[in-house]
Amino acid sequence: LSPGRIDRKIEFPMPDEKTKRRIFNIHTQRMTLAEDVNLEEFIMAKDDLSGADI
Repeated sequence: LSPGRIDRKIEFPMPDEKTKRRIFNIHTQRMTLAEDVNLEEFIMAKDDLSGADI
């Protein structure tokens, strides 16, 4: 983008546990996950994943 095109900054906070759970559920609801996949481990991980990263 050229400088001056966007004159506002919008902050998107990192998702909390509830939001991470919703994101994972939306993207895996039509998938058959292996028995050893535990989404709670990903949700509870203390990483700095944005919604886009998830």
